[in-house]
Amino acid sequence: MRDRTLPTVSPRRTTGLLLASSAVLLVSLIAASLTRIGVPSRSLPHLGAAPNAIVRPLVLLPVGTTDDPRLAARTTGLVLVDARSGAILDRHAVADSTEVLSASFVSPGDRIVFYTGEHTGPHARLEVRRLPGWDIESVVTIEASIPPARVLAERFPSISASDPTLLAFAAEPQGRWAAVAFWSLITPKPDGPSSQLVWVTMVDLERAVWAGWASPLPSSQAASLVALPDRILVLGHELRTSSRRSVGTVVALDPQSGEALGQLTLESASTTAKPLGEGPDDEQATFSTALDPVLWNGQLLVVTTDLEAFVIDPSALTVTAHYPPLADRLVAAGRPFITGDRLVVGGGAVRVIDISSWRLLATHPLPQMPETWWIAAGLVDQETLLLTGTREGCLRHLDLATSRLSAPLACGFLVDYPAPLFGWPVFFAGSSGP
Repeated sequence: MRDRTLPTVSPRRTTGLLLASSAVLLVSLIAASLTRIGVPSRSLPHLGAAPNAIVRPLVLLPVGTTDDPRLAARTTGLVLVDARSGAILDRHAVADSTEVLSASFVSPGDRIVFYTGEHTGPHARLEVRRLPGWDIESVVTIEASIPPARVLAERFPSISASDPTLLAFAAEPQGRWAAVAFWSLITPKPDGPSSQLVWVTMVDLERAVWAGWASPLPSSQAASLVALPDRILVLGHELRTSSRRSVGTVVALDPQSGEALGQLTLESASTTAKPLGEGPDDEQATFSTALDPVLWNGQLLVVTTDLEAFVIDPSALTVTAHYPPLADRLVAAGRPFITGDRLVVGGGAVRVIDISSWRLLATHPLPQMPETWWIAAGLVDQETLLLTGTREGCLRHLDLATSRLSAPLACGFLVDYPAPLFGWPVFFAGSSGP
């Protein structure tokens, strides 16, 4: 592995950047007509930050209506659900002029950050809302004139022509600040074609101000973020080809200054294209890519779509273990989850892997339904995975000990296309005091 330092664009220093156009692999889903959920709003127990409070696992989902079943439904609200029971805890109405594109919970679970589109005003913005009540605590706008974008424009002036678009958001464990990844359109040559520049910065959630630095990601199409108290870990997702073994580059950034603390390129043991999907008729072949990284025993775990794994020391930014692929196909998709020393990954089936030995412990097939995908929302407890079917719009539990899929816990949610593209449903695992 090569350990190189990634330069950071700052008011004191600018560097060159290799640019890559962004590509996103989308699943073709037909939009469904889902029923609007009408429930009274009520107070939310156990959501405060009291020292010994127990915070229940939560899931946030959009709901809405449609006038034509052939068209995508219009989002009319967001519903907060107890992930254990499926009980609806509260509902936030969305005005016609508001477009909530994505959302994120902030620890200890009593705050939610909305990424709202331009329908709410001349620019997109981040809204920090506190539960219960959904009251706006702070707002930061997302426009070409925010400090990190101005810094970046010193090197790439053309990004000032349009506002940046949010790619990823990750709050640090105490919820004081968050790492944010954007892409901006840039035109390297006058009258030439535009391409996308992926870059990372930080926002102070307590003071509602942007950092004065921006860090570009060479060759990355997208980015995944992990925010730790003393550093931001960025996984840049790169386009793989027959001559490119890299499945991504991990960069560590100082959250206050944006200075690079280290860089690590992850090179795959697999150099051939593999079939995409699990069916015998799935002949389309492509190269494996990295899923979102997760933390395991204080280390960073990066898993690929064919179940290759890299265990990384986040301080030294070195690979402490590298496991070869477990699958001869690209079978994993979505967000991975950790339960003890086991990894749970979704896709056409749910797989449970022992991390220390990198051994497949169990495969849980999921029912095949026309024009639908199963999305793993999060682990409710060590043996229960929360799933949602995109077409049916229902929440269900998968018992990892028995492979049993529960009856619907609650239904009527808008989790069909394009909701999964923007990270819905949003899950918060909860935490407990001593």
